[in-house]
Amino acid sequence: IKALAICLDDGQTSLYVVIDGNNMRSGLREKTIDALRSRGFNNAEVLTSDTHLVNAIGATTRGYYPIGERTDEQKLVMYIIEAADGARSRLGKCRAIHNRVLVPNLTVLGERGLNLLGDILESAYSLFKRAAIATTTVSLTLTFVFLFLL
Repeated sequence: IKALAICLDDGQTSLYVVIDGNNMRSGLREKTIDALRSRGFNNAEVLTSDTHLVNAIGATTRGYYPIGERTDEQKLVMYIIEAADGARSRLGKCRAIHNRVLVPNLTVLGERGLNLLGDILESAYSLFKRAAIATTTVSLTLTFVFLFLL
């Protein structure tokens, strides 16, 4: 568990927490953010190092346990608060800058592209279901005919 606290000149303190693991049990992120806000952080976000499905072989059919599934949630939240308080206690003066770079001719999916991709996948899955029902029905019928009528 790593925590990064950022305090701006106006006193607003934001916190980013990163936990090394795959995904997070539903509701744990919100519970953690509420706990951090109650500790005086104006903004908080909890992230995991991997947020995608993996195909590793392990203790479950998924290959991993999501964060919070095999750990006591209250204990985990307390560890996160400990890391957050540690990050806040070591705040120091710094300066930050950012720069915007425009990349010409860079193709990205964007919202429209993601919606189109979702529609294509939904259509393909629907076609797969219809084909599976048809072929299964035919296969079962032929199996019945060969086994019991011939």
